Amino acid sequence: MNKQQIDEIRTRYNKATSRYLTEAEYREVYREWEGDIEMLLDYIETLEAEIATDDKLLADHKALLDKIPECPDHGSSCLPHAREWVEKVQAENARLRDCLGAANRRYEWMAARYHTFRALSGIEVIKDGDSQ
Repeated sequence: MNKQQIDEIRTRYNKATSRYLTEAEYREVYREWEGDIEMLLDYIETLEAEIATDDKLLADHKALLDKIPECPDHGSSCLPHAREWVEKVQAENARLRDCLGAANRRYEWMAARYHTFRALSGIEVIKDGDSQ
C-alpha cells in the first residue's frame, strides 16, 4: 500500500463522515469500504511485522554495542568508537593469525629435521616411563 492509496481512503472517509449518515447510507459506505478495511488490516499486519523486525535489529545492535568497551567521550552508543575498536581487534587478530602461521611453519620444519636426523643417526628415543 502506498501513500496515494492511503490518502484516497482518508479522503473518502472524511467525505463520508462529514455529516450524519442514514442507516442505508451507512450500509452503502460499509459495503464500499469493506475491501479497504481488509486492505488496511493487512497493511497494519505488515507494518507490525516490520516494527518487530526493526525492534529485533535494534536489540541486536544494542547487545553488540554493549560488548564493546565504552567510548571515553560519548559512552556506550558511540558508533565511530565501536567501528574503530572492531577494526583494531580485526587487525590484531590478523597479526596473531600470521604469527601462528609462522610458528606452525617453523614447527613443521623442525619436526621434519628431527625425524630426518633420527632416521639417519639410528638413535632410539626413550619415552618417560619406558624401562631399558
